[in-house]
Parts: sequence; structure tokens; C-alpha cells
Amino acid sequence: MKIKIFILLLILSTSIKAQLWRDEERFEKNTIVVDGYAVIEEPADFASFNFKVKGYGKSLSEAVKNAKEKINNISKKLFKVGLKEKNLFTSHFNSGENFDNKAFLSSSKDFVASIDVVVQLDSLVLLEPAIICVSENNPDMLSNISYEIKDIEKLREKVLDLATLKAREKAKVISSRLELKINYAIYVEETSSTKTRGDRFSNIVVVANDISTQSGPRSFFAETIKIESSVKVIFRVESLNR
Repeated sequence: MKIKIFILLLILSTSIKAQLWRDEERFEKNTIVVDGYAVIEEPADFASFNFKVKGYGKSLSEAVKNAKEKINNISKKLFKVGLKEKNLFTSHFNSGENFDNKAFLSSSKDFVASIDVVVQLDSLVLLEPAIICVSENNPDMLSNISYEIKDIEKLREKVLDLATLKAREKAKVISSRLELKINYAIYVEETSSTKTRGDRFSNIVVVANDISTQSGPRSFFAETIKIESSVKVIFRVESLNR
């Protein structure tokens, strides 16, 4: 039984190697191999940040109620500057006994409830008013501004198209110099696709109603998003001197 399995594996391995040799030979004869690279840089058109509030109370329900009141108060003020309910969502909730800063002579902080809210903005005009609005209402933490592009897939398709065109143009140059005619592409592969950040990133950290800006020349500027793509293309060619 073991011998049969060994023979079967040997035949399969030989068949695969033979196919690879045929593919390699097919690619090498009458072909040219080129690569294409393209990059697009676009300012972000979408931003988000998150903030946290804590509520305290003599009981768990009182702590949760206190935290919800703080969230509702901030939400109402955010709506006044132009945000909608769709711009806010709760990302984390935690409650329990308060082990950090209980009142020494009172039970008013025996329990704590913590609510984390993410603010998403598809209009960067609202970013600064929203951050100021939240910071004026004493959140326990406000941080993590991040920038994105809403229709990132459309840009990925665009940069891929540009990279493919660059490969085609390179093939035309090579073929014209060598007196070759390009017939058609027999192999196409996107070898890399990346998204990187630009250099205008603003990270705002607000603690105890004090705004500080880190890692950026100025606050509330859209970050530049860089999207890159590389392709490898193999073209079938033939000589013009035949």
C-alpha cells in the first residue's frame, strides 16, 4: 500500500514539474515581461474620533444613569453643530464597582459606568466644531483622530488601471526598439497594492478639558492618503522582420 502511494505521489510530482516547465517555456518564447507602477495621493474626506465618559453613583444603576445623561448631553450639543444620529455609535460599555477613586466619606462613587463613543464625520468641515463641542463638556478622554477616504475601492481601481497602462506603455517602447509587434497579454498579476499615510496627521488628545495637538504642524487638517499599485504583465510578441 505504501509503495502504491509513493508511486502515485512520484507520478503527480513529475506531472506538476512537467507542467511548470511547459509554462516556463511558453512564457520565455516570443514574450516580453514588463512591470508597471502608479501612485495616487488624495486628501482624506472622512474622519473619526472617539471620546469616553464615566458616570458614578451609589448603585450600579445610578452610575449607568449618570453616564447616559452625560452622553445624551454631549449628543444634543453635537446635533446642534450639524451632526446626526448616524454619526455616533457606542463602541464600548463597562460598569462595575469603582476600585480607583471612591469617595472617602461618601458612597456617591461606589460604582462606575464607562461609555466609549465613536464620532464619524463624512464632512471634515464639522471636525473642529465637533471636537471643541465634546471637549467643552468635560469628557474623561477624547483621542484617536483618524482619516480615511470614503470610496477607497474606486481609487484602488484607478491606480491599478494606471499601473496597467504604464506596463503597456513600457512594452510598446521595448517592442518598438526591438522591432517587435505586441499581440496580446498572456499573463497579468498585481504584485503589490498598498495604502500609506501622508505627513499631515493630527492627533488630538483631550484630558480634563485641555486640548493638545501632537505630531502635526496644525490641527484639523485632512491627512493625505497615498495608494500604490504594481503589476507584472507578460505579452506575446512576434518579430516584424518575418
